[in-house]
Amino acid sequence: MRDFKLVAIILIFIILINYVSSVFAFSYTTLEEAINKSGYGEHGEIEILYQNEKENIVIFLAKNFVDEYMLVLSTYSENKGKYTYINNGSHIQGIDFTEHNYHFVNITLLDNQEMEPIPVVWGVYFEPKAKKAKYTLLNESGDRVFEDYVEMEKSMFVDIIPMEIYDDFDTIKYQFIDQKNFILFENN
Repeated sequence: MRDFKLVAIILIFIILINYVSSVFAFSYTTLEEAINKSGYGEHGEIEILYQNEKENIVIFLAKNFVDEYMLVLSTYSENKGKYTYINNGSHIQGIDFTEHNYHFVNITLLDNQEMEPIPVVWGVYFEPKAKKAKYTLLNESGDRVFEDYVEMEKSMFVDIIPMEIYDDFDTIKYQFIDQKNFILFENN
């Protein structure tokens, strides 16, 4: 009888913990709310610029503590319409809206708690004529290991690449291209 009471108490405790964690977990009805509550919204509202619901990747615009803009690439989880922002493994890129034709392209390994890390190529080019980005990944010998054209949205692009390509690259070259396939910018 004593063992039965102990098991019953443990089961009630487990049920209570699950209930409390589901009610008071840091999950929100929108991804924007989850990100704002994570601390990024302390210096003004964030703006989601890109969201990949298949891979749970998000890029958003926020301000830092000195009122400068930054782009944040990160991951989130969604369960039954509730969003949780995953703050570890975020990648931050300061941006300068005053610089004409501001650009960058980065390759990043995103930490996603629910799956394997995700290799992501992402970039920005503040030129309204830019419609596509072309990037080429080279190994240490200068040989091409991967190349892709990606459509741009809101002056940015995101591309997920295979892990074996990420492991083999050393350098990235890129171009931003207009709708007539003219190169607007190229790094070498």
